[in-house]
Amino acid sequence: MAVQNPRIIKEIGLTNPRDCLGYRLITKTVERTADHAANIARNILPLKKRLDEKALEKIERMSELAISSFETAIESLFTREFDVAENIIERTKEITFLEEEAVLFLRKIGMQEITNVRLIIESVTRAAEYASDIAEIVLNLTVESVIG
Repeated sequence: MAVQNPRIIKEIGLTNPRDCLGYRLITKTVERTADHAANIARNILPLKKRLDEKALEKIERMSELAISSFETAIESLFTREFDVAENIIERTKEITFLEEEAVLFLRKIGMQEITNVRLIIESVTRAAEYASDIAEIVLNLTVESVIG
């Protein structure tokens, strides 16, 4: 409705119809991130063996990076900070390196365990990538303030 009615756009605190699309995309991305959080919980429950300390350390680092990036991306949306959003995109590139390292330590556990842990790692990676997606949208929403 807001896209078609400028009064509604102003009432909800946006400045133009293009912002509506950005917020719609962010809403969907937040929902997908929550889906991956649920997937992580589902895949942790069946684990019977304790993970190798180094693998666990890498997964924890990935998780910290994903959570921190997600929180900062949302904050950059509300504060409209272009530089912060740009930094998130660069920072989340580290997740691929951490993912590769974590997978190397999975050889020592059983096949069922590997499957569940691999799915956990994939969900953490996707959450970080979604944070980067949010940051890209923030860049699009704030680019005019930087170049203008």
